Amino acid sequence: MLRIGVVGAGFMGRAHCQAYQQIPEVEEIHLLTLRHTVPQAKSLAAEYSKIVAIETSLDALFEAGIHALDICTPTPSHASLLRAAIAQQTPVLCEKPIDLDFRRARALVAEADSAGVPLMVAQVIRFWPEYIYLRDTIRSGRLGALMHLAMERYSPMPGWSDGDWFRNLEASGGALFDLHVHDIDFARDVLGLPRAISCCGRTRDHKAYTDVFTTLVFDAPYTVTAFASYEMPRSVPFRMKYRALFESGMLEYDIQQKPTLVEYDENVRSAIDLSSEVNGYRAECSYFARCVARREAPDEASGSSAAETIRLLHLVHDSAARQGSWIGVEPYATSLCDRESAAKSDRSQQ
Repeated sequence: MLRIGVVGAGFMGRAHCQAYQQIPEVEEIHLLTLRHTVPQAKSLAAEYSKIVAIETSLDALFEAGIHALDICTPTPSHASLLRAAIAQQTPVLCEKPIDLDFRRARALVAEADSAGVPLMVAQVIRFWPEYIYLRDTIRSGRLGALMHLAMERYSPMPGWSDGDWFRNLEASGGALFDLHVHDIDFARDVLGLPRAISCCGRTRDHKAYTDVFTTLVFDAPYTVTAFASYEMPRSVPFRMKYRALFESGMLEYDIQQKPTLVEYDENVRSAIDLSSEVNGYRAECSYFARCVARREAPDEASGSSAAETIRLLHLVHDSAARQGSWIGVEPYATSLCDRESAAKSDRSQQ
């Protein structure tokens, strides 16, 4: 049975504690939080019985004998927490992005690899039932070849973050690194590395992009578009959606619609009910817990794969800075993440 250390009592800390509460392999949650957020942590402890301790120092968390560390804090704090876990030989699940800078992210991944510390990054969409359904449909070819994929993710600027840190765009990375990262990661993981990227975006005070629209072109005969924005009016709810057009059908997903997922073939419109599937956060945390229990390095959402997504986001940013100029995508010299994706694809077809 596992003791998991969760750092952060905000939105993501709550989501992960809720997930661990439902995972049989997890016996205890030790929650680390800043002193001014102790009331939030106590509220979580009252709600989830597996939270057995609230710590206010990292040393106390490691002294509790945790088997893994789950980092659910603002991005600028990730590096120091990850390095502390590496020093303690403790497996890590880290919220995305690891870092806003690709080179720093690669350096952190290299440190974890060199120390033999398993590192997984919380790219939760890889575990979201409707996106798994899309991935499996693309790979199986049951609706024919993919022709076009359009993804959207938008909301008003989040107001729930500790100290409202999301509004510090230099720290959060804006919509590009908080929202767009999900769809760029999904496209790269499922379809491979694009050949070229073009992005148009808008910034606030030239600090970070809060509104982006990206086109990704692949060697295969399809294109992918992705839109992300924090510029929505307060009355607009958070939305994530996609439309995937295939040779013989189409999938449409919208988290705010009922049914959320609809499949079309040449003759029939079918509502796809995935309500019995495990919630994406629970599936993600359950996968991580199983890897820790089995002493295995995560094959899904590895650190190197997440770092490659950050590299693509830098190219997206560069294109937006050049008013949408096309930028070619070269394979990274140590493209371990692409080999991981290929290996997963091969296994899924066996």
